[in-house]
Formats: sequence, C-alpha cells, structure tokens
Amino acid sequence: MRTLGVDGTDVLFTDEQTHMRVDVLPRRDLVAKIERDSPISLDRLQPDVLLFPAISYNQDHEAVYKAIYAACRPHLPVDKPFTRLILSYDQPQLTWNHTPFHPNFYIDISDFLELKLKAYRCHQSQIRPEPHHASVENVERLARLRGSEVSLPAAEAFECHRFLI
Repeated sequence: MRTLGVDGTDVLFTDEQTHMRVDVLPRRDLVAKIERDSPISLDRLQPDVLLFPAISYNQDHEAVYKAIYAACRPHLPVDKPFTRLILSYDQPQLTWNHTPFHPNFYIDISDFLELKLKAYRCHQSQIRPEPHHASVENVERLARLRGSEVSLPAAEAFECHRFLI
C-alpha cells in the first residue's frame, strides 16, 4: 500500500480461523463489515468509486464479490451513502473462470504500468514463475492486452455495475 500511496487500509480478518475461509462466513456478517462495521466501511468513507474483485473460481473472491454486490444494492440515497461508480476488476486467473469477465470500462494506465508491476512485486505470496498466470510477466501482458482492446499501450479493464453521472 505504501508503494501505491494508499492512505487507509483495514484488514478485516487476520485470525487463522477466518483469514483464508471468508467463504464460510455468513454473507450477512460480511455485508455488515462492508456496509458499516469496518473503519473503511461504505457508511464511514462514503466513496464515490468502489472497486472489487470480479467473481472467479477463488471461493474467497466469490464471497467478497457477492457481499459487496449486496452491500451496494440500490437504495434511496437518504437512507445511506450511495456509491455512484461500482466496478469489478480484472484478474489474471479469470481466464479459468465459470463466469466470463466482460470488460466494458477501461482506464489508461500507460503512464503507471511500471508502478503497477512494482506494487505487484510487493505481494510475494501471490507471484508465481513464468508461464503461470500470476507471474509478473503475465500481469504485464494482461495490462498490454487490455490496452490493445482500446488502442492504448496499457489499460486496466473493469466490468461496470453502476455508473451514475
């Protein structure tokens, strides 16, 4: 997070019983953490933009996806904060997925690709050697592929769930 200049984080679960088993938590409890029970909850931060992992075969990602989707369900803005831009993000492992990822929202990261790769290298537990989909080289290839889809040197691709102007 320091590499990217992120000024606020919260790790919701650090204990051995929950950390790698988010998929067995009751969805209601996970939604409550996202909506109001975390220092960086939607109610506290009131974000204009929310990014979350696209649904995938990773059971923790799937649980987070469904909980965030539920937390962002349409409601009256007077009842609770209303996030105007909601995007799920691309991941290298989505090539092996039961739910296809269909990007419809792109951000030009041509000037930030090296920073993205530097930040990815900080996440040692996730990096695998070439030709694995989680290799640094493949993360770069994916950014360049997504860029080529919109005629840019590099891009991040997202599925847009809500975009309210």
